[in-house]
Amino acid sequence: MAILVSDALRSYALQGTDVQCSRRIYARSVFALIESLTENLKHIALSSNKLTGRKPSAAEISLLKEETYALTESGELYKDPKYIDLPRNIRFTYRVCARLFNSEYKLEVNEGWSVFMHAFDIFNRINHPKSVGDLQISDADLDSIDQAHQWYRQVFLDLLRSMNLKSGQVN
Repeated sequence: MAILVSDALRSYALQGTDVQCSRRIYARSVFALIESLTENLKHIALSSNKLTGRKPSAAEISLLKEETYALTESGELYKDPKYIDLPRNIRFTYRVCARLFNSEYKLEVNEGWSVFMHAFDIFNRINHPKSVGDLQISDADLDSIDQAHQWYRQVFLDLLRSMNLKSGQVN
């Protein structure tokens, strides 16, 4: 985790070199960090039974692990990875963590969420470009990515502070 935090900070500091390349590296580093922090919350949720005595439902476990199950023609069970896009993954994970740890925390779909979604669109645009122009990150785009990074750090900390990882009591 510390590596991803360091990547995000160092890539931001590279702005004086090849600006566009550095901006793309920064955007990718920020979203790698957000995905990693969300994944860590999913692992905490999967361990909730040991920490609080509360456990996720079978459906929640499947989604927290991002997998589904199906049968072959011969009746053999197989595991099929299930990709969940980052925005839905965040909302689901935060809701499940709050419930499992008896927290009243609710991830607000507000201006911060809107900024995050705009930054996520930028991230998708540079990762799946349709033209050379899609690879450009403007000053306004960079500002949106910065704001999304700050917003996510804040909601992540707010959720953690609302959870009592030892007894499941609301803080």
